[in-house]
Amino acid sequence: MTIVFFDPTSLHPAAASAIDRDGQALIDAREVGTLTHGSPSFKSRREVKGAITDDDLVGEPLLTWSNLAGQTVGRYFLRNGQLVALRENGYRLLRRLVEKVAAAKPFSSGLSDQFLEVEIFKWWRATVREEARIPLSAHLLTVCAEAVAPRRLLVPLSNLEIERPFQLGDVLVTPLGSRLSMTLARSRQVHHLATINDENVLDRFFEHMFMMLTAAMDNMPRYKEHADFLDALDRIKFS
Repeated sequence: MTIVFFDPTSLHPAAASAIDRDGQALIDAREVGTLTHGSPSFKSRREVKGAITDDDLVGEPLLTWSNLAGQTVGRYFLRNGQLVALRENGYRLLRRLVEKVAAAKPFSSGLSDQFLEVEIFKWWRATVREEARIPLSAHLLTVCAEAVAPRRLLVPLSNLEIERPFQLGDVLVTPLGSRLSMTLARSRQVHHLATINDENVLDRFFEHMFMMLTAAMDNMPRYKEHADFLDALDRIKFS
């Protein structure tokens, strides 16, 4: 039996057409403005210890405006010394489009709003630059199919012990042997231990780990790791 984690054929033609129409409306909502710089007469008292040039950047940065709460309120890119932006009404259209896409299959199963917003913006940027001429729905199907991958979440539990493995819904509860616990510690598969280099600390952490929960996560694109980790913990709670 083959398990399909993301099925592009499940996108209804009517939903694809609606997404493409809204994508075109997003193209029409772009604003073009002049890029402004700080006053050349201002002399900072801070010592400049280094400079970042275009050669230091890997890929094109995602440029945004944020409010005082740190929330994104607009996105833009630079072209020939000008900025091309989605802000105010344009950004509201982007957010409504993200919500529409997130509610449609197959995008409704495990894809975060942030992931979809970034990918829609990348399509918008490439289309405005005339670097790409594919419909938005086709772009999203391609990038989402590449991003979605199966993963297995391992959660060691301390001071609890069982005789043999048993299944609890789609979660497997299994004994955690000393050899496996050391393998996990050394391979850095436990999320918050990945930066610990002291083996004595790792040994103490796993000293009282006698059992482990393991759950298969179907859809976990790059931008949804933290949210899905918390969701998985909710799924495996039991009393």
